[in-house]
Amino acid sequence: MESLLKPIATEKENQISKESEISNEDMINNCLEDDIKSIYNKPWIKLERGCKICKLKEYSKLNNLKENEIITYFNNGVFNKKNCINYDIDSEKIIEISCIEINEDGTYNINIVKKKKSKINNKSKSNIERIIKSKS
Repeated sequence: MESLLKPIATEKENQISKESEISNEDMINNCLEDDIKSIYNKPWIKLERGCKICKLKEYSKLNNLKENEIITYFNNGVFNKKNCINYDIDSEKIIEISCIEINEDGTYNINIVKKKKSKINNKSKSNIERIIKSKS
């Protein structure tokens, strides 16, 4: 009699464990889907680098820009300023890149603002240099 009950009990246990595995899988899948949905729902500065590149590729396709050129400028830090890219969080799309001027004929110009390099003198001055500077 016990031998007949054991297979029934193990079948029920197996079924319960399978159901719990399925529910755990569903929970994991739901969490992953939520993460995927919210990955682009951040300000431009908070997006990860790969997400930014993906969005730049989408923008370049929509506006007939050269993908490689846009990515190169991004990698060189041209688009890293806060004001340079206008990104809409709700639609998760780049609205405008202020550094790029798109002409009516489909051509475009990229305006690069170069930083002024200031000369930093870390060398300490000797007393003689200070005296000469103060007299002149």
